[in-house]
Amino acid sequence: MTLSPLAVSVLTWQGLTGGDDPLNREATWNHGFSSSAAYFSFFKKLNNARRKAIISYPAFFKSLLKIHLLNTHTVGISKAPFLTILSNVGSRSPPVVLHIGNDKTGYRPSMPVIDILSGHVYATDPQGSLTVVIIAGEPRVFLPLSIYRSQGIVPKESWLAGLQVNTDLATLNAVGSKSPPSAHRKNNSIGRGRMFGFFGSKK
Repeated sequence: MTLSPLAVSVLTWQGLTGGDDPLNREATWNHGFSSSAAYFSFFKKLNNARRKAIISYPAFFKSLLKIHLLNTHTVGISKAPFLTILSNVGSRSPPVVLHIGNDKTGYRPSMPVIDILSGHVYATDPQGSLTVVIIAGEPRVFLPLSIYRSQGIVPKESWLAGLQVNTDLATLNAVGSKSPPSAHRKNNSIGRGRMFGFFGSKK
């Protein structure tokens, strides 16, 4: 999985809007390198979450990426342990409530997940479904809270749907250390390169 090349230049990271030549090829060092720019913060959050996913779930590189059409303007992308919601409704749209079924979340019932972009914590319902509010068309990138807070491997039985929970700690650790069989990985097929490059191929 690589973060390069991304469909976002370093000039965009710094909030520069470009224009005609030579403004669209302006030197970054003329403006310093702000670590508080909106795009810088955006990618920092994504990279930090990706790093946590790799450490906590070594099978991340082999997990299947699935795209779900949630409505005519919104898609859900699941690639364990992530669930991403993207829409094209625009920033002026009213809030939209989405109910994402347990067949699309990939999460266990009644467990906390965090939107890494906003920091808001949600929880799946007793069936493993997730209800979220999309405000101003902003994306959501969910990660199990246990993985977000962890510094090591998190047993997949504690958050991944469809797995039996083993209460024996020794057995659970042994199971959690094994990677599942390799799965077929689909190519990215939707725009918004800045998001899908994040879920691409192995570094």
